[in-house]
Amino acid sequence: HPFRGNFDGNGFTISNMTIEGSYISAGLFGCINLTRIDDLFSIEPEKVAISDLTVEGTVDVSNAVTVGGLVGIGEYMDIENCKNKVAVTAYGKGVYGGGIGGFVFAAVMNNCFNEQAAEILIYSGPDSDETSSTVSCAGGLAGVAFYVAIYNSANFAPISDSTERAQSEAGGIAAMGISAEIYNCYNTGAVTADTNETNETNIPIAGGICGTNGAM
Repeated sequence: HPFRGNFDGNGFTISNMTIEGSYISAGLFGCINLTRIDDLFSIEPEKVAISDLTVEGTVDVSNAVTVGGLVGIGEYMDIENCKNKVAVTAYGKGVYGGGIGGFVFAAVMNNCFNEQAAEILIYSGPDSDETSSTVSCAGGLAGVAFYVAIYNSANFAPISDSTERAQSEAGGIAAMGISAEIYNCYNTGAVTADTNETNETNIPIAGGICGTNGAM
């Protein structure tokens, strides 16, 4: 059941949030406004607004796909004046992880910050059949930013993505942008991407602001 309301933090802080265990998607909001894949471009739900909120704590999950301090996976959102102080550690076959959101679609982030204590550590490895996803992403604000505009925001924490036999991408603001727009943003955290098995398709990519950003 995705969250489909509005949340005004009114300047308060949610402290000591702890998420541990095996979760496909994890965050203060695990899933926001998600539609079915076959409805993705035909039905536009009401926009969700998340504002004026700080979150502190830890997320340490396995078997993950989308993980964030604030949002695991979400779409059609406006996120404004939010700070993440949640340290995120996630393990899976192909993980999209970020301080504000793991996988974000059709959204705006404005005046959002991933604070120094909110280190993002993503590990993606093969399953029992020794296969893995083709890509793994770790970003200060967003792991994947798909049709997302990010304004007036910053990351201050270390960002790290490590994989086995998969593409590794990391970025101070976003690891992978797909038709993403990033304005007036900066990063002071160290950004690293590492792939144990490198070939012509699996090349680690790390960017101070964005790992990759392409048009769809």
